[in-house]
Amino acid sequence: MVGGGVGRCVELQLDEVSECRPGGRPSGLVARLNLANMVYPEKQKVDVYADSVRGLLELESNPDKRLKYMDYIDMYAALTDNEQ
Repeated sequence: MVGGGVGRCVELQLDEVSECRPGGRPSGLVARLNLANMVYPEKQKVDVYADSVRGLLELESNPDKRLKYMDYIDMYAALTDNEQ
């Protein structure tokens, strides 16, 4: 399992998150940004990162906030050079 780097991890099945959009991913900005900070199977790491980025682009229009939140997603997703 992969999880957040700071604080305590919470194990969560992404398909069991309340208030999900179709496809099983959270619909709110905070929830989407925090996907990379949650525990999930290693093989889903890139997909979770992509869902976080998609959510950011869909739900936040302010370019300055997008940059700020993108740094947050990058930090917690901790993708390797190959995964990026």
